[in-house]
Parts: sequence; structure tokens; C-alpha cells
Amino acid sequence: MKIKCDTCGGEFYPEEIITFAVRAGESKVEHICLSCLSKELNYVNFGDITRKKLGIQCQYASRYVHGKIEGWPYLGKDLRFKNDPINDYHSLQIHKDDVEEFVRRVKGHCQEREKL
Repeated sequence: MKIKCDTCGGEFYPEEIITFAVRAGESKVEHICLSCLSKELNYVNFGDITRKKLGIQCQYASRYVHGKIEGWPYLGKDLRFKNDPINDYHSLQIHKDDVEEFVRRVKGHCQEREKL
């Protein structure tokens, strides 16, 4: 019997999928295939990164991701993010291989702005 992955929708044998409780103490479970799990593990919490590496709260740093707010440049171009930076910046994630590039872009922008 195959089990459907809740992330990609594919069907997998039990040994190819992980089943976990959505919240401790609840009976609802989700299923994720090993391929999707591997992809999920490559993303880190955006807010943790911006506070530690930039000293900026997620709410403000997320404005650099999309550049849709006047006065905030689009510094997230060609970088990998998950979730909605506009409506739900708390759940925003960035791919671990893009962290240093994003940090470099934001720091560069802030240095240029200070020169004005």
C-alpha cells in the first residue's frame, strides 16, 4: 500500500515516507517523502538569520526580499525563499546556500545608503 506525500502529492511505499504528528498531543498526522524532506532541510528560518547576521527584525528585513514597498530595494532577486514575505514574514525561510549572498546584499545597500 502506498502513502501520499502531503508536500508533493506523490505516492510512496511506507519505507520512503515519514509520518509525523502535526502538533504534539493531536491525532492529525502528515506525510512527507524523503525527497521533499531533504529539500525542506535546506531552508532556514529567515528571522533567525536576519537578527543574528544583520541585527534587523524579520518584519523589516523581509521588505528587501520582494522590493514591493517604496524605498526598499529588491535584494532577493534570484535567491530561494519559501512562504510569503509580504503577508506572513514570520514563516519566511531562505535557502541555506543563499544566506551569505542575501546578507552581503543588505549590508552593501546599508553602507551605500549611509554614504548619502
